[in-house]
Amino acid sequence: MKHQQEIVAITRDGIPSAVLLSMDQFQGLIETIEILSDQKTMQGLRPSLR
Repeated sequence: MKHQQEIVAITRDGIPSAVLLSMDQFQGLIETIEILSDQKTMQGLRPSLR
């Protein structure tokens, strides 16, 4: 059975101030940020994105 991963907003006085997400989702976001920040990697990816 596959579990649906949910992101939960934590609010203060009705205003979102933080989020709670799974470790898998967090690690995926960090990996994506690292890839997008790496100029050499992005130079290699750009042609395939076009």
